[in-house]
Amino acid sequence: MKKYLILSLISLSAFAGAHDIEGTMVLKGSLKSKVSVNGVETTCRVEVKKVKNLIEEDSYGNPGYQINLRVSLDGKDDKRKITIKAEQDVLVKNFFQVGTTVEARDLSYAEAASGVTMEIAHDGRIKSVKQIYQGTPVNCLF
Repeated sequence: MKKYLILSLISLSAFAGAHDIEGTMVLKGSLKSKVSVNGVETTCRVEVKKVKNLIEEDSYGNPGYQINLRVSLDGKDDKRKITIKAEQDVLVKNFFQVGTTVEARDLSYAEAASGVTMEIAHDGRIKSVKQIYQGTPVNCLF
């Protein structure tokens, strides 16, 4: 009986802290990289304009953040007369619906309506931003 009680307490405490985050802050600034879109070399730019605490918590008590991003694609192929041009301001959040619970993630942000996702490194720098251009996902790596 004593072993059962100890085992139950251990499993309960593991569940209670099963989703802890570090609270990694995204660094402000802008980055650019080259990516191929429809066979055209294109410049991908991402600018973190503002980082805001949502003053909301996920199902585990972790804080939520919202990031105001400007993402753009700019490229041109004169021979084929193709121009790639897109720019949008997006509010991405670190809240994700997992079943019936809401999880705050430390290194992932997304905005479902536009299809924009962002991954950051542990030091707060942007690793990648994925956006949709004319129905095709474009993944910008930094």
